[in-house]
Amino acid sequence: MAGRLAGMPPRRDEEIDLLTVEQASREFGLAISTLYRHMDGGRLTRHVAPAGRPRVFLDRQELVRLVKPKPEKRQKR
Repeated sequence: MAGRLAGMPPRRDEEIDLLTVEQASREFGLAISTLYRHMDGGRLTRHVAPAGRPRVFLDRQELVRLVKPKPEKRQKR
């Protein structure tokens, strides 16, 4: 699920492209524990879903600034 959470205003006329921690881990090739360490260290902003089951989301642009995305692996035929 990527997108903006309800009740969270966009930054400076732009939408926030959010990823779950699991999606960010796969896309950027980082361990989930590493992502939480970056959140705890203030290098990434933790966005929490306002209702329902607590879920943590990360801003894709913050991740891009922090690390380069890992190229997707091609499937073997």
